[in-house]
Amino acid sequence: MRYLFRNLHVFVFVFVSVFSALMVANGPDRTVRLVQPLVEDAIELRDLAVGAYNEVSRTDWQTATDEAVSLYVATLRMPTMLFERLAGQLKEVDRDLSRSSMNHSDGNNDQATL
Repeated sequence: MRYLFRNLHVFVFVFVSVFSALMVANGPDRTVRLVQPLVEDAIELRDLAVGAYNEVSRTDWQTATDEAVSLYVATLRMPTMLFERLAGQLKEVDRDLSRSSMNHSDGNNDQATL
């Protein structure tokens, strides 16, 4: 019994492999229809992960840590100041996002007219 539980992952891998092989052998067209959405989702997730990785790699961590420390110090000095600073920063982010979305929409219009 101990052998079974110790190597359970091997048995599960073999079962999944054999089941997959039988599924492909019995209905290749049906298998393609079933797997195609999974592959498309995986490609979309990969593209999103690459975009997220690029955004994280462009982040200036020194500025972020300095900002976090200054927010912490400001909160200790006067808690209401935290909300005032956060409101100001949220307005800046909103302005940057609206500017970014306008740039993207302008770029899409240019490509659509070409």
